[in-house]
Amino acid sequence: MKSLGINSYKFVTLVSVLMLSLIVACKGGGGASTGGVGRRSIDPSLVPPTSISINTVQVISNVVYVSGTNLDRVESVRITGPSGFDKKLFIDSKSKGTLQAFVDTLPSLTIISDTVYNLVLSTAYGSSIIPLVFETAANSITSAKIVDGAVTNSKLATGAVTDDKIANGTITLDKLADVGAADGYVLKWDDLAGHWVAAPDNAGVSGGGTVTSVMRGNGILGSGT
Repeated sequence: MKSLGINSYKFVTLVSVLMLSLIVACKGGGGASTGGVGRRSIDPSLVPPTSISINTVQVISNVVYVSGTNLDRVESVRITGPSGFDKKLFIDSKSKGTLQAFVDTLPSLTIISDTVYNLVLSTAYGSSIIPLVFETAANSITSAKIVDGAVTNSKLATGAVTDDKIANGTITLDKLADVGAADGYVLKWDDLAGHWVAAPDNAGVSGGGTVTSVMRGNGILGSGT
């Protein structure tokens, strides 16, 4: 029984030494492990999608411009939206802070403002979905982008059409309201009211009043009353 206890002690000690050696091997330095236990490093290209952040997204024609962080790890780009909208974009250039992708297939990339879309960025690790709502950039709507006859009265703000927006000589007579004018009336300036008014045409009409007497002048012969 005594020798069994000694052997048991030696066995426990041997197991402890082996476990200690294994722990030291696992916690070893960056070089090759002398204990034969390797260490697995993480591929830096496997950036989790959650580490990608987006600052701005702009769509100009068929090109999408993205700014953010860790964008150089993005391998594919898609934009999805309502009614089955799904566009695969081809990456043209990328860096840590910027990414540029484009659509080279028809139909072209048409984005409706104030509509929710999803920007899907994929790395070797997985995909990140970023909800987007695009707004129309200032001064981006030009005459060529407005269909003829599409701008109705309800789209114009009260007082929006001012003198500087009306070309000289473009207002024709049929654009003038009658403003209560009757037959033979003309436009006259009312200085008291401070605006133009419709009034009777007095041109060629003698002044009012009554003749009370006539004086005979030099060279007039005869008599009369």
